Amino acid sequence: MPQQHQQTSIMYPPRWQVRSGHQRRVADWLRVGLFAILGVIGWGSGSVSALAIDYFALGDSVASGYGLDDDGSTCRRSMLAYPWQVVMQLQETFIVEQFALLACSGATTESLDSQVSGTLSRLAQRPTLVTLTIGANDFGWSDLFPFVQNLCTPDDETFETWVASLAHVVEENLITQLGRLLAYPQVEVILTDYYNPTNMSGAFWELIHPRCVLVDVYERSEHVVHTLNATITHAWQRFGSPPYVQVASVHASFHGHEAPRPWCGALPPEVQETWVQYPTDPESNATSAGGDCFHPNGKGAERYGETVTARVPPDLALPLRVQVNDASLAPGESLTLTATVTPETTPLVVDLYIALQGPDQSLRFLQVDGSLTAEPRPLLNAWSVMPFRAELFRYAFTGVEVPGSYRWLAAFTEPGTGMVVGTIAQAPFTFDP
Repeated sequence: MPQQHQQTSIMYPPRWQVRSGHQRRVADWLRVGLFAILGVIGWGSGSVSALAIDYFALGDSVASGYGLDDDGSTCRRSMLAYPWQVVMQLQETFIVEQFALLACSGATTESLDSQVSGTLSRLAQRPTLVTLTIGANDFGWSDLFPFVQNLCTPDDETFETWVASLAHVVEENLITQLGRLLAYPQVEVILTDYYNPTNMSGAFWELIHPRCVLVDVYERSEHVVHTLNATITHAWQRFGSPPYVQVASVHASFHGHEAPRPWCGALPPEVQETWVQYPTDPESNATSAGGDCFHPNGKGAERYGETVTARVPPDLALPLRVQVNDASLAPGESLTLTATVTPETTPLVVDLYIALQGPDQSLRFLQVDGSLTAEPRPLLNAWSVMPFRAELFRYAFTGVEVPGSYRWLAAFTEPGTGMVVGTIAQAPFTFDP
């Protein structure tokens, strides 16, 4: 049964109760000093901006910047591509020691293997961000005539089978490549989804193949993109929806900014509102006539960059991090806590403390058996710091828990002294029944 604490009126479920055994005395200065630091420190410690990260951008032509005054090489890379905008934003908060745009026009989830290998060959011990935009070419968007034959097949069942079979391929290949990247605890991945470039009139596709007049080609194209995006999300979910993998969604924001008329269809938007390149586009070198009615223009690339940047954790560079799977929880939902350690090159031996701060500011310290105790005891004693990432705690809310704001806190301390080494890590969340 939950334990009732009369002084605070906080009800803790059984696993959150204070353990009674293995008690030991703790010096008053340790209690006061550690508790005070853990209780008041906030996000964005000044040390974060002084720490280094690496960033690798993987994917297809959307990530390489095809048509954005690109370099004309096989991969069609451009300094106006969204990863360059991301790295410029990262440099305002972190020291980006290493950046590489490895994305290549025409890349599929199958050919992604070489980009992942290139990333792993450059991998350092530093915290590393990887962005990934991949999957559209598996459906053949870059090869117009075969794609439109499948898109506009008159038989709905044939169309659905085509979409589902390719989605399966994308998911399995993506799972494989994510597994390779996430085998390294310093790697954090942000996946992006896709927009639908198709003008709502569908006129572009009708010009490519006459049988497109027999189907609702815009709805068909939406189905393809929705399925691809759902596949990307499902791949993340198959990994357990870990907090160190995120999905940045641009799809909804592109509605109203599709390929413009009159060049790419008969309906709005106008060229002033589009986020997609178009023929005669003076800022596109996608084709000899300008844009191609598919790839993001400068504004579209900016939206990708903004969406990805908003997903970058502010504590990405910290050598010790704690992350929760969801910042807002309700009864029936589960909380997971993941810790990531990316130590600096200098060998370090520390005690590791991880504590849960409740709505009343009380602290419960996590132990290796998954229990929480009020006594300030470390999770690990005299630990030789090494690269590490693992789920340390999981709890399913039933509704008896105290509502309010909680916060996980983590710190390295000098062994046996309680003197904090480095910056306190934290991960806030709320419970609302």
